[in-house]
Amino acid sequence: MAKKPKYIPVRDRPESKSSLDTPMRYPDYDHLRVGRKVSWYIYKDRALAEQASVAANHNKIIGWRQGYDYGYCDPGSITQLADGRYEVCIP
Repeated sequence: MAKKPKYIPVRDRPESKSSLDTPMRYPDYDHLRVGRKVSWYIYKDRALAEQASVAANHNKIIGWRQGYDYGYCDPGSITQLADGRYEVCIP
């Protein structure tokens, strides 16, 4: 009689892993603001802010999959400040 294969939970199977299992890193920021549910990285360069936004959107989805609630905040959004710098909402 054949041996019964060992059960492997779905979350531990190699085929169940995706790019959403690994958080993305952010470019170095110029200034930081910290809040309760999110933080904000501030950049002088728009291109760095856009890279941070892509990483924030990716990491936001990971947080949602884990059940995290960002309230009214929108991680990944970019706001231009009055002094010309760019602020990115980070989960």
